[in-house]
Amino acid sequence: MAAGADHAVDFSGHGGLRIPAADALRGIAVLLMVQQHLGVWLWKVPVMPLWELFVAHTLMMGMNFCGLLAAPLFVSLSGFGSVYLHAKTERPFRVFAVRGAVIIFFGYMLNFLTPHWFTPGSWFVLHCIGFSLILAPALLRLRTAYLVLLYPAIFGAALFGQHILGTPLLLMDARMGNISLPGGVLRLIFLEGHFPVFPWVALFISGIIAGRWISAGKTKYILLTGITFITAGIVLGVLYRHGYAFATRGPLFRLFVPLPYFYPALPPLMLGLNGLALLCAGIMYRIGQKKGVRASNPLVSLGRVSLTVLFVHIALFNELFHLLGLKNTFSAVWTFVIIMITLGVCGYCAFLWRRVEYRNGLEWWVRAVSDRKWQKKLLL
Repeated sequence: MAAGADHAVDFSGHGGLRIPAADALRGIAVLLMVQQHLGVWLWKVPVMPLWELFVAHTLMMGMNFCGLLAAPLFVSLSGFGSVYLHAKTERPFRVFAVRGAVIIFFGYMLNFLTPHWFTPGSWFVLHCIGFSLILAPALLRLRTAYLVLLYPAIFGAALFGQHILGTPLLLMDARMGNISLPGGVLRLIFLEGHFPVFPWVALFISGIIAGRWISAGKTKYILLTGITFITAGIVLGVLYRHGYAFATRGPLFRLFVPLPYFYPALPPLMLGLNGLALLCAGIMYRIGQKKGVRASNPLVSLGRVSLTVLFVHIALFNELFHLLGLKNTFSAVWTFVIIMITLGVCGYCAFLWRRVEYRNGLEWWVRAVSDRKWQKKLLL
């Protein structure tokens, strides 16, 4: 999915154009994404309070919560890779603009392919990543200190905008695709879509900062930042749970609300997830340094086709299963079985696809359209 990251850090330490460990981390994000989506779309969830549901179905609910990390990983990895793509590209503004535009185009294509989930105006994770890539050349011109200051400013803008719009603490798909409200599609793009610019571009910026630190050999900064973010998210949530007036009432209360979902995206959860994503990147880098990650690793192959997997699994298990009347009709056991089979098939197909360099996958087309070297391959 994070197509802008294909020339990012060489975690294996060999200086190549591909980044096996980063692709492997993206592959892990694919696994998290697919299993969470299938759990939501297939499982006929018993009607009971959340805590009772968690106790009765710990595995299914645990898998669902783990899936929350997928999108933060994709967005952060896109920012991470943009640092190195920018350094290796002769015309970065053009390449970033074209890649971002193509990914946004794919996002709107997905909107039309899945009308039971999205509307034509929906702003999903592909749109967010594409928009962030278009912004990347400007962001990359800023010093790291300015990016550090920009990070909380973006969260502040998100909170201010949500306050002005009266954004509810639970956004349903209908609301996140509704362009009839004041502000129309801009409302969705910047504040109330599935993955609005504010605050999700902050995670892209955190990836840029992490990429610079790795280039400078400051991996420990990434790990410390990840721990700091997680701690900050917990502290904000605890203040809310203790019922302090400043945290539960007034214009700033959204800063402290610890939601178990990111629709809308509020700081306690988002800081925690961003922190986890940074920790994963830092740990994976160290693994790459010590042991290396081979390009033949199945997770690497899966990460290389993340955008294609996104399209296929949504079209099949959301739209087609909806049309066939199979959505939310399976028991927990059968849902788990289908999830495991699907993940296995995706991994195996990606591994086989590696033999032809993933030709004609959506990621391949993103590179072919934006890179002259890849355009030559397209004509072969």
